[in-house]
Amino acid sequence: LVVYVGDGRPSVGELVVKDLAARLGEETHPSRLFALGIGAGADLGILSGIARGGFAERVVDAHGAATAALRREMAARRGPVKLFDRGFEDMDELKLRCLAETGLQPPRRPTFSKWAMKAAAAKA
Repeated sequence: LVVYVGDGRPSVGELVVKDLAARLGEETHPSRLFALGIGAGADLGILSGIARGGFAERVVDAHGAATAALRREMAARRGPVKLFDRGFEDMDELKLRCLAETGLQPPRRPTFSKWAMKAAAAKA
């Protein structure tokens, strides 16, 4: 877990988001990176560009600092978040849960007539 605290304005080394992100991607063991921009002028564009598995946030006052610290703590406990969380991993799992959760049998696979199968094969 890495927490960057600053204004998000690079002054030495890589100076643009693309180069910063590439440099961070060179790590042997990538860490989750949270970026806290201090002050109203903090560059959230750059901070968001380097945050990985975490978030970027601007901190202007004590309330903002407390909120950012709480978010950072909660995100660290939660761990990585899936891009899409539908509540199941695959269709087989969903079908297994169908009867228990809805009282209905899971839907069966569609069966296609021979002419539809031939037409689909011809288009492929």
